[in-house]
Amino acid sequence: MSEAKVFLSILVMCLTFVLINFWPWYNHTVFIFEIFAIFFIIRYTTTKDSFWQLIVAAFFTCLSIFTKQDGGGLALIIISVIVLYYSFINKRLDTPLIFFGAFAAWLLLFIVPFLQYDFSYWFNYGQSPHYSRINIFILLGDIFGESVWEKFFLLACLAAIFFRFNNIKEFIQNQTEVIFSLLTIGLLFQALIIQTTSFSPVTVNYYFTTFGVAYLLHSLPARYNFSQVGLFLFFCVFIFIWRSENYWKYGSGAIKKVLPKSWTELPEDAVAKGNWMAESDTVKVEPTIWQLSKYKSLKHIKLPQKTIEGLEETEKLDAFKKGDMKVLNMSNLTFLAYEWDYDLESGPNYPLWYHKDVALFDREVDMLCEKVANKQYDLIIFEDMPTVDSFFPYAVRECMMNNYKIDLTFPAPTGYGTDHVEVYTLK
Repeated sequence: MSEAKVFLSILVMCLTFVLINFWPWYNHTVFIFEIFAIFFIIRYTTTKDSFWQLIVAAFFTCLSIFTKQDGGGLALIIISVIVLYYSFINKRLDTPLIFFGAFAAWLLLFIVPFLQYDFSYWFNYGQSPHYSRINIFILLGDIFGESVWEKFFLLACLAAIFFRFNNIKEFIQNQTEVIFSLLTIGLLFQALIIQTTSFSPVTVNYYFTTFGVAYLLHSLPARYNFSQVGLFLFFCVFIFIWRSENYWKYGSGAIKKVLPKSWTELPEDAVAKGNWMAESDTVKVEPTIWQLSKYKSLKHIKLPQKTIEGLEETEKLDAFKKGDMKVLNMSNLTFLAYEWDYDLESGPNYPLWYHKDVALFDREVDMLCEKVANKQYDLIIFEDMPTVDSFFPYAVRECMMNNYKIDLTFPAPTGYGTDHVEVYTLK
């Protein structure tokens, strides 16, 4: 591909994926590791005697799998197909031996040290008490009921292959074309699947647009010279207008401040798109006021005003007068461990997070209930998120009722009117 086409493809990536997935979260970090692995595999196929790149590719593939099993597993499949095709077309048996051997070695290096910490229980490969999240009916519903752009790019890329090559043999013998096609089609299929298995956030698979666009640009006839300034600028403007939704969401607020008269509130008796239908929650809720707090770990980061006030009231409770305060914090207020200087519990049987049926299961619920029954905590914080199905474990909350009393309730840091933080102390 020419530099101009590469630039246009990266521009699509910035507008559709990077702009909205800029914070490090496992649901899209898995794809970043996959991209590194793909980079080294592609680099290997275009250079000679560079076996070390297979070892590095295997390393990032392992990181991808351990970051998120669904995306990482699909990354392994895509990369394996490319490796096996390259080995077949070039009669290079050493290529798969090095890659899969390095992959196995990295797996052992990552897994063996953690076997003593119940690795086979914590790592989700579909075994109980985990759930594989593969439901064929839901997957087919997502594919055929939605996925308009994924299906468009998939079918368009397949059509491009069909019309550009006279027969299948001509296509298979063209190593560059086959590898680019395998990569693009593989990522498009991956995007169709992980929208079901990694459903939050919905933007997690938006990278597919970049590769679909890149392949179609690559497939255009040679007479379209993207090095021509006019054609290049036309496509830049085209992409900016086509994928304007994300930068408009961020930029419209600034435009309102610069041109306040251009935005006017709709009259209450007007019928227009902005107010013709009642909100899903017809109960009027006070708007959330966000402001900076005194907490050092949240420098330049705002919290809801009511959340800050609730935390300040919590700090006045008698539990804070006791040295070495024991805290169970089942909320999104994770920074409190630093701010209140209490020790986080740890151990091979202790969860890293309190998300029910994702990072915490019945065994851990029983353990926490036993600790609560034995009054091991001076302060318990529980975040009630009624619109999310069992995020924080309500079973532990029920266990508190015999030995703990609720002292405070205040809005959660999520800013949603339905979410509240409850503060419990010993009766």
